[in-house]
Amino acid sequence: MSAAKTNYYLIDVLKLFFSLCVVALHTNLFLSEAETLYWYSSHVIWRIAVPFFFISSGYFFCLKVKAAENPSAVLKASINRLLILLLFWLCITLPLEIHALTLKNYTMLQIIFDLMKRSVLYPWGALWYILALIIAYLLIYPFLKKGLWKLPLLLGGFLYLFALVCNSYYFVIENTCIQGIVDRYLDLFLSARNGLFLGFFYLATANYLTVKKPFSKHTNILLLCIGTAGLVLETYVIRECHYKDDHSLFLSLLPVVISLFELAKSKVYPKNGKLLRNLSIGVYVLHRPVLGYLNYFFSLSKRIGSIPLFMIVAFISILLAYLLQKNENPYIKRLIT
Repeated sequence: MSAAKTNYYLIDVLKLFFSLCVVALHTNLFLSEAETLYWYSSHVIWRIAVPFFFISSGYFFCLKVKAAENPSAVLKASINRLLILLLFWLCITLPLEIHALTLKNYTMLQIIFDLMKRSVLYPWGALWYILALIIAYLLIYPFLKKGLWKLPLLLGGFLYLFALVCNSYYFVIENTCIQGIVDRYLDLFLSARNGLFLGFFYLATANYLTVKKPFSKHTNILLLCIGTAGLVLETYVIRECHYKDDHSLFLSLLPVVISLFELAKSKVYPKNGKLLRNLSIGVYVLHRPVLGYLNYFFSLSKRIGSIPLFMIVAFISILLAYLLQKNENPYIKRLIT
Protein backbone atom coordinates (compact mmCIF):
# COMPACT_ATOMS: atom_id res chain seq x y z
CA MET A 1 0.00 0.00 0.00
CA SER A 2 1.58 3.30 -1.05
CA ALA A 3 2.05 6.22 1.30
CA ALA A 4 -0.21 8.37 -0.87
CA LYS A 5 -3.15 5.95 -0.52
CA THR A 6 -2.65 4.97 3.09
CA ASN A 7 -4.76 6.66 5.74
CA TYR A 8 -2.65 7.13 8.85
CA TYR A 9 -5.65 8.14 10.90
CA LEU A 10 -3.92 8.01 14.30
CA ILE A 11 -1.24 10.39 13.06
CA ASP A 12 -3.95 12.85 12.04
CA VAL A 13 -5.60 12.46 15.47
CA LEU A 14 -2.28 13.16 17.17
CA LYS A 15 -1.65 16.19 14.96
CA LEU A 16 -4.92 17.75 16.09
CA PHE A 17 -4.20 16.85 19.72
CA PHE A 18 -0.75 18.41 19.55
CA SER A 19 -2.14 21.53 17.87
CA LEU A 20 -4.31 21.90 20.97
CA CYS A 21 -1.20 21.33 23.08
CA VAL A 22 0.35 24.36 21.36
CA VAL A 23 -2.78 26.34 22.23
CA ALA A 24 -2.38 25.16 25.84
CA LEU A 25 1.24 26.30 25.81
CA HIS A 26 0.44 29.79 24.52
CA THR A 27 -2.52 30.28 26.87
CA ASN A 28 -0.39 29.14 29.86
CA LEU A 29 -2.87 26.41 30.73
CA PHE A 30 -2.93 25.63 34.49
CA LEU A 31 -0.62 28.55 35.39
CA SER A 32 -3.21 30.36 37.50
CA GLU A 33 -4.72 27.16 38.91
CA ALA A 34 -1.84 24.77 39.65
CA GLU A 35 1.69 26.04 39.12
CA THR A 36 3.45 22.67 39.46
CA LEU A 37 1.04 21.03 37.02
CA TYR A 38 1.58 23.97 34.67
CA TRP A 39 5.37 23.59 34.79
CA TYR A 40 5.44 19.87 34.02
CA SER A 41 2.69 19.97 31.40
CA SER A 42 4.34 22.89 29.62
CA HIS A 43 7.78 21.24 29.71
CA VAL A 44 6.77 17.63 29.05
CA ILE A 45 3.42 17.11 27.29
CA TRP A 46 3.08 20.34 25.34
CA ARG A 47 6.72 20.23 24.20
CA ILE A 48 6.21 16.95 22.33
CA ALA A 49 4.06 18.80 19.78
CA VAL A 50 6.61 20.56 17.57
CA PRO A 51 9.06 17.62 17.35
CA PHE A 52 6.12 15.40 16.39
CA PHE A 53 5.11 17.89 13.69
CA PHE A 54 8.68 17.89 12.34
CA ILE A 55 8.92 14.10 12.30
CA SER A 56 5.51 13.50 10.70
CA SER A 57 5.84 16.26 8.10
CA GLY A 58 9.43 15.27 7.35
CA TYR A 59 8.61 11.58 6.99
CA PHE A 60 5.94 12.07 4.34
CA PHE A 61 7.96 14.76 2.57
CA CYS A 62 10.94 12.41 2.30
CA LEU A 63 8.74 9.60 1.00
CA LYS A 64 7.20 11.84 -1.64
CA VAL A 65 10.56 13.14 -2.85
CA LYS A 66 12.02 9.64 -3.10
CA ALA A 67 9.00 8.25 -4.95
CA ALA A 68 8.54 11.19 -7.36
CA GLU A 69 9.60 11.17 -11.00
CA ASN A 70 10.19 14.91 -10.61
CA PRO A 71 11.47 15.46 -7.04
CA SER A 72 12.01 19.20 -7.59
CA ALA A 73 8.27 19.59 -8.29
CA VAL A 74 7.51 18.02 -4.89
CA LEU A 75 9.93 20.40 -3.20
CA LYS A 76 8.51 23.42 -5.02
CA ALA A 77 4.89 22.51 -4.20
CA SER A 78 5.73 21.91 -0.54
CA ILE A 79 7.62 25.21 -0.21
CA ASN A 80 4.92 27.19 -2.00
CA ARG A 81 2.21 25.79 0.27
CA LEU A 82 4.17 26.69 3.39
CA LEU A 83 5.10 30.15 2.10
CA ILE A 84 1.43 30.99 1.57
CA LEU A 85 0.68 30.00 5.16
CA LEU A 86 3.64 31.91 6.53
CA LEU A 87 3.18 35.16 4.60
CA PHE A 88 -0.57 35.40 5.10
CA TRP A 89 -0.51 34.76 8.84
CA LEU A 90 2.47 37.04 9.27
CA CYS A 91 0.33 39.82 7.83
CA ILE A 92 -2.56 38.92 10.17
CA THR A 93 -0.24 38.99 13.18
CA LEU A 94 1.63 42.15 12.18
CA PRO A 95 -0.80 44.71 13.68
CA LEU A 96 -0.57 42.97 17.06
CA GLU A 97 3.22 43.08 17.00
CA ILE A 98 3.26 46.75 15.98
CA HIS A 99 0.92 47.54 18.87
CA ALA A 100 3.13 45.61 21.31
CA LEU A 101 6.22 47.51 20.15
CA THR A 102 4.52 50.90 20.44
CA LEU A 103 3.70 50.06 24.08
CA LYS A 104 7.45 49.65 24.61
CA ASN A 105 7.98 53.18 23.25
CA TYR A 106 9.94 51.99 20.23
CA THR A 107 10.67 54.58 17.58
CA MET A 108 9.33 54.04 14.07
CA LEU A 109 12.80 53.02 12.88
CA GLN A 110 13.15 50.53 15.74
CA ILE A 111 9.72 49.09 14.98
CA ILE A 112 10.55 48.60 11.30
CA PHE A 113 13.92 46.99 12.12
CA ASP A 114 12.39 44.68 14.73
CA LEU A 115 9.56 43.61 12.43
CA MET A 116 11.96 42.87 9.58
CA LYS A 117 14.35 40.94 11.82
CA ARG A 118 11.63 38.82 13.41
CA SER A 119 9.89 38.14 10.11
CA VAL A 120 13.09 36.88 8.47
CA LEU A 121 14.75 35.10 11.40
CA TYR A 122 12.14 34.08 13.95
CA PRO A 123 8.46 34.81 13.17
CA TRP A 124 6.08 35.38 16.05
CA GLY A 125 4.07 32.82 17.93
CA ALA A 126 3.77 29.49 16.18
CA LEU A 127 4.90 30.76 12.78
CA TRP A 128 8.60 30.13 13.47
CA TYR A 129 7.92 26.42 12.93
CA ILE A 130 6.61 27.01 9.39
CA LEU A 131 9.73 28.98 8.45
CA ALA A 132 11.91 26.33 10.07
CA LEU A 133 10.16 23.59 8.08
CA ILE A 134 10.74 25.49 4.82
CA ILE A 135 14.46 25.81 5.57
CA ALA A 136 14.70 22.19 6.70
CA TYR A 137 13.05 20.98 3.47
CA LEU A 138 15.60 22.91 1.43
CA LEU A 139 18.51 21.58 3.50
CA ILE A 140 17.48 17.90 3.46
CA TYR A 141 16.50 17.84 -0.22
CA PRO A 142 20.04 17.42 -1.70
CA PHE A 143 20.67 14.45 0.61
CA LEU A 144 17.36 12.86 -0.42
CA LYS A 145 18.26 13.14 -4.10
CA LYS A 146 21.55 11.33 -3.46
CA GLY A 147 19.97 8.68 -1.26
CA LEU A 148 22.02 9.67 1.80
CA TRP A 149 20.71 9.24 5.34
CA LYS A 150 23.72 8.66 7.61
CA LEU A 151 25.50 11.91 6.75
CA PRO A 152 22.50 14.23 7.35
CA LEU A 153 21.74 12.38 10.59
CA LEU A 154 25.31 12.95 11.79
CA LEU A 155 25.38 16.59 10.72
CA GLY A 156 21.93 17.19 12.17
CA GLY A 157 23.00 15.69 15.50
CA PHE A 158 25.91 18.13 15.81
CA LEU A 159 23.66 21.04 14.88
CA TYR A 160 21.06 19.95 17.43
CA LEU A 161 23.71 19.96 20.15
CA PHE A 162 24.22 23.65 19.43
CA ALA A 163 20.45 24.21 19.67
CA LEU A 164 20.45 22.50 23.09
CA VAL A 165 23.12 24.78 24.54
CA CYS A 166 21.23 27.78 23.15
CA ASN A 167 18.18 26.61 25.06
CA SER A 168 17.68 24.25 28.01
CA TYR A 169 21.35 23.26 28.31
CA TYR A 170 22.84 26.74 28.36
CA PHE A 171 24.21 26.04 31.85
CA VAL A 172 26.59 23.45 30.37
CA ILE A 173 28.59 26.06 28.46
CA GLU A 174 28.44 28.89 30.99
CA ASN A 175 31.84 30.34 31.91
CA THR A 176 33.46 28.68 28.91
CA CYS A 177 34.73 30.07 25.62
CA ILE A 178 31.58 28.71 23.96
CA GLN A 179 29.34 30.96 26.05
CA GLY A 180 30.48 34.05 24.18
CA ILE A 181 29.69 32.41 20.83
CA VAL A 182 26.24 31.34 22.00
CA ASP A 183 25.44 34.76 23.49
CA ARG A 184 26.54 36.53 20.32
CA TYR A 185 24.51 34.15 18.18
CA LEU A 186 21.35 34.66 20.25
CA ASP A 187 21.79 38.43 20.16
CA LEU A 188 21.96 38.36 16.37
CA PHE A 189 19.57 35.54 15.46
CA LEU A 190 17.20 35.44 18.47
CA SER A 191 16.87 31.66 18.74
CA ALA A 192 18.37 28.35 17.64
CA ARG A 193 14.89 26.91 17.17
CA ASN A 194 15.02 27.20 13.41
CA GLY A 195 15.39 25.11 10.29
CA LEU A 196 19.16 24.76 10.54
CA PHE A 197 19.77 23.73 14.14
CA LEU A 198 16.44 22.10 14.96
CA GLY A 199 14.39 21.34 11.85
CA PHE A 200 17.22 19.75 9.86
CA PHE A 201 17.96 17.26 12.66
CA TYR A 202 14.35 16.17 12.96
CA LEU A 203 13.96 15.85 9.18
CA ALA A 204 17.18 13.83 9.03
CA THR A 205 15.66 11.59 11.70
CA ALA A 206 12.44 11.35 9.70
CA ASN A 207 14.47 10.41 6.64
CA TYR A 208 16.14 7.67 8.67
CA LEU A 209 12.70 6.31 9.57
CA THR A 210 11.92 5.92 5.85
CA VAL A 211 14.85 3.55 5.34
CA LYS A 212 15.17 1.63 8.60
CA LYS A 213 13.26 -1.53 9.45
CA PRO A 214 10.50 -0.53 11.89
CA PHE A 215 10.76 -1.67 15.49
CA SER A 216 8.14 -4.08 16.79
CA LYS A 217 5.09 -2.72 18.56
CA HIS A 218 6.35 -3.92 21.94
CA THR A 219 9.75 -2.31 21.37
CA ASN A 220 8.12 1.02 20.49
CA ILE A 221 5.87 0.86 23.55
CA LEU A 222 8.91 0.18 25.73
CA LEU A 223 10.83 3.01 24.04
CA LEU A 224 7.88 5.37 24.57
CA CYS A 225 7.66 4.49 28.27
CA ILE A 226 11.41 4.85 28.82
CA GLY A 227 11.51 8.07 26.80
CA THR A 228 8.59 9.59 28.71
CA ALA A 229 10.07 8.64 32.08
CA GLY A 230 13.40 10.04 30.90
CA LEU A 231 11.75 13.29 29.80
CA VAL A 232 10.08 13.78 33.19
CA LEU A 233 13.35 13.03 34.98
CA GLU A 234 15.39 15.23 32.63
CA THR A 235 13.11 18.24 33.07
CA TYR A 236 13.11 17.71 36.84
CA VAL A 237 16.90 17.50 37.08
CA ILE A 238 17.59 20.64 35.02
CA ARG A 239 14.55 22.60 36.19
CA GLU A 240 16.55 25.09 38.25
CA CYS A 241 19.51 25.26 35.87
CA HIS A 242 20.19 28.42 33.93
CA TYR A 243 18.69 28.30 30.43
CA LYS A 244 18.18 30.55 27.41
CA ASP A 245 15.25 31.09 25.05
CA ASP A 246 12.13 29.16 26.10
CA HIS A 247 13.48 26.06 27.91
CA SER A 248 11.87 23.67 25.40
CA LEU A 249 14.61 21.43 23.96
CA PHE A 250 15.41 18.14 25.69
CA LEU A 251 17.34 14.99 24.77
CA SER A 252 14.51 12.66 25.78
CA LEU A 253 12.10 14.20 23.29
CA LEU A 254 13.68 12.21 20.44
CA PRO A 255 12.81 8.66 21.62
CA VAL A 256 9.36 9.86 22.66
CA VAL A 257 8.40 11.32 19.28
CA ILE A 258 10.01 8.50 17.27
CA SER A 259 8.21 5.74 19.17
CA LEU A 260 4.93 7.67 19.24
CA PHE A 261 5.09 8.31 15.50
CA GLU A 262 6.01 4.69 14.72
CA LEU A 263 3.16 3.37 16.86
CA ALA A 264 0.67 5.70 15.19
CA LYS A 265 2.02 4.86 11.73
CA SER A 266 1.69 1.13 12.33
CA LYS A 267 -2.09 1.45 12.70
CA VAL A 268 -3.73 1.91 9.31
CA TYR A 269 -7.47 2.62 9.17
CA PRO A 270 -9.83 2.87 6.21
CA LYS A 271 -11.15 6.11 7.70
CA ASN A 272 -9.78 9.25 6.06
CA GLY A 273 -8.27 11.77 8.46
CA LYS A 274 -8.05 14.67 6.02
CA LEU A 275 -10.49 16.83 8.00
CA LEU A 276 -8.57 16.27 11.24
CA ARG A 277 -5.29 16.96 9.47
CA ASN A 278 -6.57 20.22 8.02
CA LEU A 279 -8.16 21.22 11.33
CA SER A 280 -4.81 20.74 13.04
CA ILE A 281 -3.16 23.14 10.58
CA GLY A 282 -6.03 25.59 10.96
CA VAL A 283 -5.88 25.56 14.75
CA TYR A 284 -2.10 25.93 14.66
CA VAL A 285 -2.09 29.08 12.51
CA LEU A 286 -5.30 30.58 13.91
CA HIS A 287 -4.87 30.33 17.66
CA ARG A 288 -2.23 33.03 18.14
CA PRO A 289 -4.14 35.70 16.18
CA VAL A 290 -7.32 34.64 18.01
CA LEU A 291 -5.58 34.96 21.38
CA GLY A 292 -3.86 38.20 20.39
CA TYR A 293 -7.00 39.97 19.21
CA LEU A 294 -9.05 38.73 22.18
CA ASN A 295 -6.42 40.28 24.44
CA TYR A 296 -6.26 43.45 22.35
CA PHE A 297 -10.01 44.10 22.48
CA PHE A 298 -11.00 42.48 25.78
CA SER A 299 -7.76 41.96 27.80
CA LEU A 300 -9.01 38.41 28.24
CA SER A 301 -5.80 36.94 29.69
CA LYS A 302 -5.98 39.41 32.57
CA ARG A 303 -9.68 38.89 33.29
CA ILE A 304 -10.12 35.11 33.38
CA GLY A 305 -8.15 32.04 34.46
CA SER A 306 -5.97 29.99 32.17
CA ILE A 307 -8.42 27.07 31.86
CA PRO A 308 -11.37 29.12 30.53
CA LEU A 309 -8.94 31.09 28.37
CA PHE A 310 -7.64 27.88 26.80
CA MET A 311 -11.20 26.62 26.21
CA ILE A 312 -12.31 29.87 24.56
CA VAL A 313 -9.26 30.15 22.29
CA ALA A 314 -9.38 26.46 21.37
CA PHE A 315 -13.12 26.57 20.62
CA ILE A 316 -12.92 29.69 18.46
CA SER A 317 -9.86 28.35 16.61
CA ILE A 318 -11.49 24.98 15.89
CA LEU A 319 -14.74 26.64 14.82
CA LEU A 320 -13.01 29.08 12.47
CA ALA A 321 -10.79 26.33 11.06
CA TYR A 322 -13.83 24.12 10.43
CA LEU A 323 -15.84 26.89 8.77
CA LEU A 324 -12.92 27.85 6.56
CA GLN A 325 -12.46 24.19 5.62
CA LYS A 326 -16.07 24.03 4.48
CA ASN A 327 -15.62 27.07 2.26
CA GLU A 328 -15.46 26.08 -1.39
CA ASN A 329 -13.11 28.89 -2.37
CA PRO A 330 -9.76 27.21 -3.16
CA TYR A 331 -7.79 30.36 -2.32
CA ILE A 332 -9.25 30.52 1.17
CA LYS A 333 -8.55 26.83 1.76
CA ARG A 334 -4.90 27.35 0.86
CA LEU A 335 -4.60 29.72 3.82
CA ILE A 336 -5.24 26.98 6.38
CA THR A 337 -4.12 23.72 4.72
